[in-house]
Amino acid sequence: MIALASFETAAKWGLEFPSGTNYNTAAWQEAKAAKEECPECGKKVAVEELLKEGCPWCGWISARAKSAQNQEDELVTE
Repeated sequence: MIALASFETAAKWGLEFPSGTNYNTAAWQEAKAAKEECPECGKKVAVEELLKEGCPWCGWISARAKSAQNQEDELVTE
């Protein structure tokens, strides 16, 4: 957990790691993704995922995701 927090801080503030640091790791790519707190449970989730799909932790679904889901349901029933 400490490493992830360091990656998040570095990505947020544009800090540099020592030369030779591999920036292509999954942890680094995840840290660069913008995150927001879920309004239901407070856990940090990627903004795109939170808005388009909902929270993977508690199941909260955004109004945008609900609307998209309703539109898909309408297309299926037609």
